Amino acid sequence: MLYRANAMAPPDGRTLGSCGDGRVGQASRPDRPARKGWLVVQTRPVKDPLVTRTHALCGRCGPAACQARSRSSGGLLEREPFDGDERMVDMQHHGLTRQPPVSVRRKLRQEVGFGCPVPGCSNPYLEYHHFDPPWEIEQHHDPDRMIALCATHHAKAKAWTINDVRRMKAVNRSRADVRGRFEWMRDDVLAVVGGNYYYETPKIIVSKDNPVVWFERDDERRLLLSLRMLTVSGLPRAQLDGNDWMIDGDPEDVESPPNGSRLRIKYSDGDDIAIQFREWQDKGSLGAAHAPALRLGDKLRFPLVTVEITMAVGGTDFRLNAQATNVGGLTMTGCVMSHCGTGLAFG
Repeated sequence: MLYRANAMAPPDGRTLGSCGDGRVGQASRPDRPARKGWLVVQTRPVKDPLVTRTHALCGRCGPAACQARSRSSGGLLEREPFDGDERMVDMQHHGLTRQPPVSVRRKLRQEVGFGCPVPGCSNPYLEYHHFDPPWEIEQHHDPDRMIALCATHHAKAKAWTINDVRRMKAVNRSRADVRGRFEWMRDDVLAVVGGNYYYETPKIIVSKDNPVVWFERDDERRLLLSLRMLTVSGLPRAQLDGNDWMIDGDPEDVESPPNGSRLRIKYSDGDDIAIQFREWQDKGSLGAAHAPALRLGDKLRFPLVTVEITMAVGGTDFRLNAQATNVGGLTMTGCVMSHCGTGLAFG
């Protein structure tokens, strides 16, 4: 991500921090040429997978002196992270990268009802197409001249005229048709739910004798995830059944990148769910992000898949956030449960 040094904040308003003399991006060092007027920000995952650390690389300070952490309220995922372990976004024309800002991506997803707008498609795994004019002609992130499309139709988008695309943008679509599936199916999955770890525990969270987060095995003994969003609103909410997810109710945002490993659904009353699948190749990589999980020792088989789940219930203190589980005055964090019938039951 690239931001002007004199602005010192990304488009969504979060402060990234500044260097010691307040001249980020304008000083110079012999071993690192200055990029005058620009602050280069590098993002990478840290121990908490739902927190993004940023390093401002300025000519004078280098990465160590300019750091900030971005966290939304309650530890729920707010900033959309990059895929992969580490990535520096290359500078494009006029300092723009091809990836639109978070606010633009959110507006484009809302516009198409969170599914590809091509008739008969509704694929929820969306990319962002610049059509008026194409990116190679003008670098911009104007949502009025962009549209969200699935990867298949994004690749075919040059076949359409500008008027064709504008007609697609103008059609109101039912969100009930938007659904997807997690293709992550393994014999072993470590669940990281509300800052706690559940291994070979089929019923992870149970409320009033009803499962909220749980696993079942298919005919090939692979684990499939199911989930019910809790709410006090009395309104329908999204649900996950055996790795298949479906939107219900009227969410204000649904984020599901094309790689199919992540889903986040937010409602205006504060109900919120985020699900992230990851694969770890060895104990070292897992331990760097989830040190408590290493207490399971030789029970873990690598490569290992984790599913990280956070949830909030609007209007209550119920939180399954990245650091802890908060329910009914109880706080749990860093607990490791293995081979239990039920992990946490309440109500």
